[in-house]
Amino acid sequence: MTRVLIPIFAADFPEVADTINRARLPFYCANCYCKRETVWLTPNFGPFCDECLKAAEKVALVLALTKQGVT
Repeated sequence: MTRVLIPIFAADFPEVADTINRARLPFYCANCYCKRETVWLTPNFGPFCDECLKAAEKVALVLALTKQGVT
């Protein structure tokens, strides 16, 4: 996984991407569009912030338990 830090030039950028072009920058999360350190899970899948990844892990765990019949 590749971690992307917020570059110095992005200090003047808003905390949440306000245009689609900005949302595509690697330091904006692809899920919540917030300006944060992000992680690329694969070269073509990302970037995601740590908070969104934690939420996705919880959803995946619940789905796995549901498929096993544990609720």
